[in-house]
Amino acid sequence: MFPDKLNIPLGKSVNALVDWLVVNYGDAFEAFADTLLTVLVWLEHLLQAPTGG
Repeated sequence: MFPDKLNIPLGKSVNALVDWLVVNYGDAFEAFADTLLTVLVWLEHLLQAPTGG
């Protein structure tokens, strides 16, 4: 079904890019993920808190 002529080998290039990003910016990604997780957990607790009524 899919056109056989449309074959773009992106696997190696994408893997190399992801490896480079992890090596050079891994700490920044981890810090961002930790911050986002903290905000989401806080929001979850806020939404699950019993109401005053």
